[in-house]
Amino acid sequence: MSKRFENKVCIVTGATSGIGRAVAVQLGREGGCVAVLGRNAEEGREVVRQIKADGGEALFVRTDVGKDAHLQAAVRKTLARWNRVDVLINNAAAMTYVPLVDLPPRSGIHS
Repeated sequence: MSKRFENKVCIVTGATSGIGRAVAVQLGREGGCVAVLGRNAEEGREVVRQIKADGGEALFVRTDVGKDAHLQAAVRKTLARWNRVDVLINNAAAMTYVPLVDLPPRSGIHS
């Protein structure tokens, strides 16, 4: 199997199910160190177990992408574990019915 992501630190949002889970598992199989972000801790731990069973490295961080503090904490935990981020997969969705122009600006992620 290809190791295209060997020693690359990867953050995947929405990684506890569906496409995000499949991406996280594949990144792990291809040598990535994967920060598995999602809201469901049980599913997140299962994804981490699967990645580790396949020989990869992974960390679960309970994260609600709609909350800046959660995102900042996830980045801090990833950096504390692996000292960098090489790949970011923004898979999770945050739903709103407010028109885009009416949304307040986000503060962004600061380390």
